[in-house]
Amino acid sequence: MNARADEILRSLPLILIITDSKLRITGCSKEAERLFQKREEKLRGQNITSILLFDGEATKQQVFIAEGMKGDGQKVVLECRCAPIADGFVFACRDVTKEIAEIGELQSYKQFFFRSGDILFRFGRVDINPSFCNILGYTMGDLINAAFQQLIYPEDLQKAIDEISKVLKGESTKFELRLLSKDGCILWFEVVAWPWMEDSVPAGVEGILRDITERKSRELELERRAKKLEVLNRVLRHDLSNYLTALRNYTELVREEAKTEYFERMDDIISRAIELINEIRSAEEVEKAEQLKPVNLSEVLVKEIDGIRGPNVSITAVVPENIIVLANEMLHVVFSNILRNAIIHNDKEEKKIWVTVSREDGWVEVRIADNGPGIPDEFKEEIFKEGFKGEKTGRTGLGLYLVKTLMERYGGGVAVEDNEPEGSVFVLKLKEV
Repeated sequence: MNARADEILRSLPLILIITDSKLRITGCSKEAERLFQKREEKLRGQNITSILLFDGEATKQQVFIAEGMKGDGQKVVLECRCAPIADGFVFACRDVTKEIAEIGELQSYKQFFFRSGDILFRFGRVDINPSFCNILGYTMGDLINAAFQQLIYPEDLQKAIDEISKVLKGESTKFELRLLSKDGCILWFEVVAWPWMEDSVPAGVEGILRDITERKSRELELERRAKKLEVLNRVLRHDLSNYLTALRNYTELVREEAKTEYFERMDDIISRAIELINEIRSAEEVEKAEQLKPVNLSEVLVKEIDGIRGPNVSITAVVPENIIVLANEMLHVVFSNILRNAIIHNDKEEKKIWVTVSREDGWVEVRIADNGPGIPDEFKEEIFKEGFKGEKTGRTGLGLYLVKTLMERYGGGVAVEDNEPEGSVFVLKLKEV
């Protein structure tokens, strides 16, 4: 170091230490001499770790907390910033011992700050422990010039502003907040914040961020299931009640006059009630279904096709053998519902169904076409919604809702097109294994 640079370094009112590439001290400021109670001549050549204890990876973090050792053996806690220079490093330090004295012994604070699985923060002067980087995927370098608002999920920004405003007025607060990780994922946090005071004067906000993403996911899943069960129970109570009421009315008519058409109508009502119960059971099974796994689509599809063969039903199927897709044990519900609908909603004397299976670019496409009345364009998306009812049949529509639910769970999709010259085509896409 030349004389002029040495003079400037020593005159700065900062705790500055310069080292070579092996962290051997080559110079320091007068403030550093006063803090460590050693002359520069005594410090030169020593490794910086003789006076400053920190993790070897800390120099890569740019900002870190370290423990210093004075000449008399007294410990101090320093906030350090490290920057590379030609053939070495420069360390700029700030004594924060007094600021954290209320937390307890300095060693305990160091362990608490670095090892805590929760995110510890202080705004006013920004301090964030390594857990912030570990959980959200940022580096300290990413955060030096970043505004904290940029990390908050946009829909939660106003709530965060409102809650922090309470703290700045002297209140403590607890709330939930979503943050964005570096790779764009949304993570849930529970925030506990309180005023940060220095010499009885408000200096900012400090607190704890606790990752509750898994807990929140479970809560949202339970909420989703509760709503679904509520809908299923409502459908079951309403529709089954209507079926039983209609059945009772026809029973009264039969007592007065036993007509064949009454018995046929009663049979139809009973069939619909059984179908409803089976759909509710399928919905419950979908919720309990195992995780995705390889499934032989060919075997499942052929079995469902064979199950609907009967009088006045003509089925033409081209299904290659051993096509394996990503699904689970509920795949049969997808094919069963679409094939049964092709019969139930078809008023033709001869009900025709065509099934084809093709493969392309890692995807399997199943097309199930019929010669029925077709589906108007305005209903092509509505039929997959929960609770949709056909105008003519009055059926619940739960079946197609389950089809869409399962296909989305499989990472695929379902859509309906017009068949030529008449009818509909249901198009299913699944990932091939």
